Amino acid sequence: MISKVKIGAIVYDVVLEETLGDSGYAGQLRVHRSQIAISAQLQSQFAQVTLWHEIVHGILANAGVAIADHNEELIEKIAYGVLQVLVDNPDIVEA
Repeated sequence: MISKVKIGAIVYDVVLEETLGDSGYAGQLRVHRSQIAISAQLQSQFAQVTLWHEIVHGILANAGVAIADHNEELIEKIAYGVLQVLVDNPDIVEA
């Protein structure tokens, strides 16, 4: 798992938390703390999808969409889709 991700102008720390899953969340975007928390209890593939889920939240928040207006079902579908495209096409982005 990566330790940082930049979304727009903000660099978010990506942290694994043992107790996050106890709250009922697999992941959480903490905008004002510049942090994305991922449950340490998740299997690797689900942790990757969860990270992308939170990145999509970050993209929307960066675009000015209030967190309360985010559609969780749509964000989950986008997260799975983005991850699948990246896995299937590892050379999609040239450095």
